Amino acid sequence: TDRDKGPDGRVVYQLTSQHSFFKVNRTTGAVLIKKKLDGLETGQDISLVITASSGRQGSLTNMSVVEIAIDPLGYTGTNHIEGNTVSASSSSGV
Repeated sequence: TDRDKGPDGRVVYQLTSQHSFFKVNRTTGAVLIKKKLDGLETGQDISLVITASSGRQGSLTNMSVVEIAIDPLGYTGTNHIEGNTVSASSSSGV
């Protein structure tokens, strides 16, 4: 969150490293599946780079790397941020 008001108080998220299977909600920063994860290999890890910045040009930015492990067994696990997996059979978040 950003305590500033106006455009500087809005945080905008974007996927810096483009990936055909995932996208980021620009307002919430949530990582979403764009399409069925066909073609990804068992145990494959995917790294996504997400940038968060204030709403105006030249604002402060921060980058985070999100590691996603593809789990072909469909294990859903918990909602804990560390060690999450995405099943290859997961439905699209679109």
